[in-house]
Amino acid sequence: SFTALRDKNPALFLGVPPMTQTSYSFYVPQNNRQELMASLKQNPNPSKKWGHSYNALLGSSNRVTRVLEKFGAPIYFRVKTGDNLWDLARKHKTSIRRLARWNRLNSKSVLRVNRRLKIYVPTWRVFREVARNSSYSSTRLIALRIRVPKGGALSVIAEKYRTSVRKLMRWNKLSSPHAIRAGQRLVVGYRKASNSNLPREASVIRVPRNTTLSHLAIRYKTSARKLMTWNGLTNSRQLRTGMRLYVKAPEKIKRKQQKRIVAKKNSRRLIKVRHKIIRVRNGDTLWGIARIYRTTVKALVALNELKSESHLRLNQKLIVPYPS
Repeated sequence: SFTALRDKNPALFLGVPPMTQTSYSFYVPQNNRQELMASLKQNPNPSKKWGHSYNALLGSSNRVTRVLEKFGAPIYFRVKTGDNLWDLARKHKTSIRRLARWNRLNSKSVLRVNRRLKIYVPTWRVFREVARNSSYSSTRLIALRIRVPKGGALSVIAEKYRTSVRKLMRWNKLSSPHAIRAGQRLVVGYRKASNSNLPREASVIRVPRNTTLSHLAIRYKTSARKLMTWNGLTNSRQLRTGMRLYVKAPEKIKRKQQKRIVAKKNSRRLIKVRHKIIRVRNGDTLWGIARIYRTTVKALVALNELKSESHLRLNQKLIVPYPS
């Protein structure tokens, strides 16, 4: 394993070969010696992946840069006469952006000879962290919208919501600052979707601020219609901050759904038998009808999908089996 090799080779304690040595001794366990020698005999010139930039292996995103800063191995070097950022980044197999960030450089910075600079090279921990977090999706942004009040001006709205007129025009695709009307929906900013603090495994949650039913449905892998059914909502605008919300089917609804499925299966089985339709007369009960047609009350309830045994209406149609 890699841990065993690292224990036997102190030079690999950072997870990478020593960057300043051209050659060094490499120790392997005694029981793996024959396998290594056979492999070297078969492949005398193994590939040198570190001859390429590790940016191609890891990517150049900001997240990877932060992982490199946290778990990478720092390497220091001195600026020589004639060096520039482009040549240094190429020489040390990194990017100009990362080199500038790690050494707090900008476009106005002057590289002085003998100045010490640093870069970070990936270790085994870096590759593990990048692979672990590769499935994370990028941050979603939610637009914050308002209704333009009567007599509202874009400059007043920009000041109220701490933004600029230029941004409001860009977000709302306005050709002029005066191209707004009362009652118009206007985007006044964007915020990150507040999904990270929501528990995934919970069946009941508290609705966080500034979220919608559709965002909660995406978060909990369901639909807005199901959320409305489970919580007795008739309109998505009834959602309120802090209210308790079922994000999974409650036990009562599950039981009802199971009863309906069983009732439908029973009714399908019974409908295959010969049957006829009758009308409920004044004074009729399910028990009396079941007795006349030599069946049971439970069978009649299942056959007609009745909610209860006493739920009968005058002149109601009922399906009854033929008496055998």
